[in-house]
Order: sequence, then C-alpha cells, then structure tokens
Amino acid sequence: MGWFATYIRTDTRIESLIIGMLGAVLMMKTNVVKPTFLRYASFPAVIVVVVIVLYGRADGSFMWFGGMTLFDFACLVIVLALAHQAFFASRILCWKPIAWVGVISYGLYIWQIPVFRIIQRHGEKLSNIERLVLAMSATFLLSALSWYLIERPAMRSQWGQRLAGTFRSKAQ
Repeated sequence: MGWFATYIRTDTRIESLIIGMLGAVLMMKTNVVKPTFLRYASFPAVIVVVVIVLYGRADGSFMWFGGMTLFDFACLVIVLALAHQAFFASRILCWKPIAWVGVISYGLYIWQIPVFRIIQRHGEKLSNIERLVLAMSATFLLSALSWYLIERPAMRSQWGQRLAGTFRSKAQ
C-alpha cells in the first residue's frame, strides 16, 4: 500500500480525529486553555503549519513519524485561538467570502480527493498550475452545488431541523 492509500485511511490517521475531539472537549467543557496562551501560541503554530505545508513530503519519514501529529496539534492551537478570538487573523475569517468557505467546508473535504485524483489521472497534458486551478475550481463548484442542492435543503427539512438544529454556524 502506497503513502496515499495509507494517508486517506481513517485507522492510520485516527490521531487527527482524537486531537480534534480533545480540542473540542478542552474548549467546551473545561477552562484549561487560556486565551492568553492561545494568543502567544498561535503565531508559532502558523509557522509550523506553513513550514510543514511547504517542506513536508507526504512520502517522507518525518511526516509519518510525528510530523502529521505535530501538524495536527499546530492546527488545533490555531482553531482554538480562532474560537476564542485570540488569533491575529480572527477578523479576517469573519469576512463573508471566507465565512462562506466555512459553510461549504464539508463539501470541500468530501470532494477534494476524488477531484484531484481524477485531474491527476486525466490532465497529463496540462501544466501543474493549470491542473491546480482546474482541481480547485472543480472542488469549489462541486462543494457549492452540494451545499445548495443537497446539504442545505436537507437541513431545512423537518428531519434535518431535528438533526442539525444545534450545529448551524452564524455564517449561514
């Protein structure tokens, strides 16, 4: 099994979910995480994320022996800082176009891998930049269509109201 197949399997990356759940518990149920800590920790966390995104190799040993977990914790600090509005970029994320990306984010999560894989397989004649622009555009288009045609109508139905009523974001 290659690195990609290993990466997308939940059982090989379960720590990402657990770290996210830990963050939710820390934020919602305790007073352990202080906004002051988050204010100071968020900038180094951004540096860690940027360095790993720019230099981390998915097929390299660093990512598989702690790099992804370090990335997950850095992302957790950023998310907690945003939730506590202790992050220097919190105001930017309230901007409507950025908030809209949050609204369709589940679709982005769902559609990104199949779209990028299809374009990788069938876009050999395109340059890397053209493939990236096409893949991102298609991912956003499918995510928006999914939101407006499936997710939002389902959430507005009586069944959806009962299930999703407490999970609506302010951006919707």
